[in-house]
Amino acid sequence: MAIPSRQIGWGTEENLLWQISKQLETLTKVTYNIGSRTTTTTTTVNPNCIEFVVDTTYDTFFNFLANSSEDCTYTISWGDGETDTGSSGQGVIEASHTYPDSNQTYTARVCFSDASVIINIDFPGFD
Repeated sequence: MAIPSRQIGWGTEENLLWQISKQLETLTKVTYNIGSRTTTTTTTVNPNCIEFVVDTTYDTFFNFLANSSEDCTYTISWGDGETDTGSSGQGVIEASHTYPDSNQTYTARVCFSDASVIINIDFPGFD
């Protein structure tokens, strides 16, 4: 799913995540959805989360890297039933995951305790 246009009324955190998402979409050709999860009746927005799709056609190993200006905790749901949690410690979040199947797409979701302290997000190896 492509990132929608910026919305009127979004706060600083939502706008920051939107800008990061647009840059990532351009650089990585990976599509994702900022902080929304659709259910059958409602849409809940969590501005501290991003979703992205991982395509394992060429490799089942995936890296996620983020830098933060302050310590924050995170939870990554890899989309295959596996979840990792941790802390940015000294401003760096680095997580990797090996998916069980090649030639599949998985929707991963990363939630931060405070997305406003996230400076950048990178997917090393997918430049």
